[in-house]
Amino acid sequence: MIKFFRKIRQGLLTENKFSKYFLYAIGEIILVIIGILIALYINNRNEVRIIENKYISNLQQVQNELEVNIENTTKGINYYLNKMANIGTVMHDTLTIESYNIDMNNPNSKPSEGNGLNYIIFNTTQVNILNNSFIKLNQNTDKLPSDYYSIQEVLNKVYSHHRTSVLDWNFKLLDLENSNIAKFSDNYIWFNKVYYFEKSNLDAFKYFVNNPIYKNYVSQYYFLGLEHFEAIKKYRKEAIEAYLLISEGFQLNRETDSISKNFLSNNKTLNCYVGTYSFDANTSCEIAVDDNKLYLIDNNVSMELLKLSQTKFVAADYDFAITFDDTYNCETANFVWQSEGQTFKFVIN
Repeated sequence: MIKFFRKIRQGLLTENKFSKYFLYAIGEIILVIIGILIALYINNRNEVRIIENKYISNLQQVQNELEVNIENTTKGINYYLNKMANIGTVMHDTLTIESYNIDMNNPNSKPSEGNGLNYIIFNTTQVNILNNSFIKLNQNTDKLPSDYYSIQEVLNKVYSHHRTSVLDWNFKLLDLENSNIAKFSDNYIWFNKVYYFEKSNLDAFKYFVNNPIYKNYVSQYYFLGLEHFEAIKKYRKEAIEAYLLISEGFQLNRETDSISKNFLSNNKTLNCYVGTYSFDANTSCEIAVDDNKLYLIDNNVSMELLKLSQTKFVAADYDFAITFDDTYNCETANFVWQSEGQTFKFVIN
């Protein structure tokens, strides 16, 4: 081919047809430019394909990371449900010295799970939210196809905003825990026996029951803990939505998708809970379903419920949880309402 074009060029020069040669030269230059552009386009497409394949692989790793984070935040939510129940019993003056003594000797009382009356202000939960896969995902995204912009935006919100909020409150609650431990260790002889050696101590129990200053400490913990609790729930809700968005992108089957299976319910299951429930003649509420989500409606206020287990739900924006009876074949869908140490049984009408 090269010899062919060279012959044409030499023939035009020999015949002194300069104008024709000039046009030929321009055409040859254009062909070279077109060839270069085609080569650049192919190279760029290959580069984009490599970036896209790497992004998809990293996205799958992010989904696995989200699954771990969702499990961790679920544990954090259950921790605070237990913790708020204990705080409620303190603030409502329902505890006695014997209550603390029994709790101290209860093998099922685990401070790490939010239980333990004697450790309310001396223990916090540090919710571990991983982000290594997300950091890896964000590398070389400048040439990412626009099809992935929406999922990238959602993930940025989950990790950059909601994760940061949880970690900030992790630090604040840990700082409060350490501050309380230091104060009580310096000022109360009984503290080390109770906190470090888990020994019953009458002076400690009397303090917890009778000292009004202790209630101030508990109240301070409650308000900061509530912010932490809300941040954990918000992260978990957004993380589940991001997880599902990735699943839809890969067309994963929800029946084999662990997050969907454990923390989402289909309309058929949710409809078992729909109805009007009453605590007494003057107190009632409704359970409704909208867009595959469960809501509790009280005085025209609609509150979304997030699934924690097959029968347990927590309010997305409020500090209460409800646990339904086992709804096998949609029968006896009553529920127990729990908030700040108080529980009420609601029966379907």
